[in-house]
Amino acid sequence: MNSENLFELVLRGSVRVDQILLKLSKIIADIREKQRFGGIVVDLSLVDWIDVRSLILIYECIYLVNKKEFKIILPKNDDVVEYLVAWGFPRGLMDLFMIKPNDLRHVFIGGDFDKIKNVKDNKYIGKTRIDEKGDVEQIIEKYLPIVVFSKMASLYNSSLALREADKWKGLAIKSLLDRYLLGPSSCFATRIVFEAMMNAIRHPDADYIVTASDIIRDKDDGSPKELRMHWYDNGRSIIESLKEPLLKGKSDSIVGYADYPVKYCLKYSGKRGLKKLNELARSISSDIPIDKNANSSHVLLASLFPGTTCDPEGMTHSIHPDLGAEESGQILGGNREAIKMPGMGLHLLTNAVINIYHGSLTIRSGGYKLEIRKPISSEDCDYDVDIENKLGDNVSSGNMLSIRLPLKK
Repeated sequence: MNSENLFELVLRGSVRVDQILLKLSKIIADIREKQRFGGIVVDLSLVDWIDVRSLILIYECIYLVNKKEFKIILPKNDDVVEYLVAWGFPRGLMDLFMIKPNDLRHVFIGGDFDKIKNVKDNKYIGKTRIDEKGDVEQIIEKYLPIVVFSKMASLYNSSLALREADKWKGLAIKSLLDRYLLGPSSCFATRIVFEAMMNAIRHPDADYIVTASDIIRDKDDGSPKELRMHWYDNGRSIIESLKEPLLKGKSDSIVGYADYPVKYCLKYSGKRGLKKLNELARSISSDIPIDKNANSSHVLLASLFPGTTCDPEGMTHSIHPDLGAEESGQILGGNREAIKMPGMGLHLLTNAVINIYHGSLTIRSGGYKLEIRKPISSEDCDYDVDIENKLGDNVSSGNMLSIRLPLKK
């Protein structure tokens, strides 16, 4: 690796997803200024805590800087090394950057590779039984760790989303979902996994998709407390994709289906443009048009409207074959045909996460973060939305969709 002009990604202490996004914004700014790097060194030596979303975004930092020339210094903290191994971080490196098993040791500096080989029993998930049948290992190995779908190795179409959804119908994971979810597991694969995958697949310019899940446990008795799932793609931001036809005059506005209006109550925060944000509307209905002059956060919100699509003619429209047949809560007045119309994907996902499973949904795209949850008062709106802008507009660092589902005791 060329030692000149290296990009050093140095992380310390507790590493959270917003810190990595700030690093990504710096990388993007350097690239826009025609900065070229001889390689990247990711220094995790002083990290004492990290979550799986941050691990996913480390892939993107490497991918943007130099996907052929990179080195990683693993954490000195053995607990963090165990976490990286448990959630498949080394395997993801191999799959995304096409590294052969025998070459993986050259990615890690010094004797750090031995840390990976020596990890056996894992304290994060290996000592806690997840379901009554003891199918812990199968669930851990197949469902929780990082999975990379690279465009070079995977066919990006609905069949990929169907395969991923079908995986979550397996007996081992179904026993967990039946026992712990706060809603019927019959909707889980069709309205969450399939729609999240299709959302990522359809983002323009995406070279890869990464998924990962995590089960948060009670600190006292170790019982499952919350299921968290994440989908990341490195494609064009949702904001940019939806704005493009508006700016090019191909469409006048973004507006949801008039027969099924959805009202969102909004709260703004963030260091950048806070005063300007606070001057924006406090509520938005999906049947009110969003035009080219709208704030970017509202364009991102519009991606959740029932009927929002970049393909109004439905040329690439795909639905899960079981959609409408599963047991579910009310949506669109119970109209089982309406939910199959184009532009319903993210609305179906939002409805399932919040109204069926009583969880929350977070979308990070284009410098914005939207967190959607059940409203405090259902008389005022259908959903509460927290809008945060830390990075400013036009920061294209892909799209990350995350869900948090509470689990039964």
